[in-house]
Amino acid sequence: MEKEVIFDRMSIKIRVSYEKQQELHMVLRLLHPIIQSYKAEKGENGRYKKAYLEVRIPKN
Repeated sequence: MEKEVIFDRMSIKIRVSYEKQQELHMVLRLLHPIIQSYKAEKGENGRYKKAYLEVRIPKN
């Protein structure tokens, strides 16, 4: 007998690299409905800045 596993939701972590703050704001605005949390790195070394997002994908 096989059991079917059903997930209520799926959580995904995404790393975003960006140069300008407006680029990060655009991504956040697009993903707003599913973002659970995010953290932007404070260090500004190098050309690209990074942000880490955790999103929840609801069950359809």
